Amino acid sequence: MPLLHVDAGDMLFGRPTVADADEQQRKIKGELLIEAAAKLDTDALTVGEGDLVFGVEWLRRIVQKHGAHYVSANLRDPVSGELVFPASRIVTKATLPDERV
Repeated sequence: MPLLHVDAGDMLFGRPTVADADEQQRKIKGELLIEAAAKLDTDALTVGEGDLVFGVEWLRRIVQKHGAHYVSANLRDPVSGELVFPASRIVTKATLPDERV
């Protein structure tokens, strides 16, 4: 049976703050989680408050590097006003049999 695998945000850090002493280790962990989500072909991930600990540009760069499927309809670039990630993603897992009579 096909499954839709999604993440509702805060996968990376869970909290919007990280101690300075933990910054490097947390960046490595965050990147590894995004890389794993991409390799596992997670269908869609969204941004939670804790995922923005290191800023929008850090998250965007890591997501693009690994090809993870992030979506967000309300996170905009503060300069351009453009959406940081696509607002939605259509995923087809399987087709249903046509049982019209």
